Amino acid sequence: MKKWYERDDVAIIRVPDLLGDMEEYRKSRSEARSPDSDLLTVEEAAEYLRCSVTEVYSMTRSRRKARGLAVLPAHRVGRKLLFKRSEIDRWLEEGGKK
Repeated sequence: MKKWYERDDVAIIRVPDLLGDMEEYRKSRSEARSPDSDLLTVEEAAEYLRCSVTEVYSMTRSRRKARGLAVLPAHRVGRKLLFKRSEIDRWLEEGGKK
């Protein structure tokens, strides 16, 4: 009798193969979006602004406006926060003022 790992009907997934498939999938998803796409995720906005993700979140908070600080323009789509590259550029040109 064959051992369980020698049987043909048992699918064995090696971790490196699985990780490779996941990386390939992630890469294909990021390539599917145009690098010139106007919509940015929080992570992409942070990279674009050269700051941390935490700083991006803090720049979108409405309490900044109450303190006289500029609020980074953002759009909520479901639970996601998205940013238009053109609005970020305009915000930066105005010196971070609304």
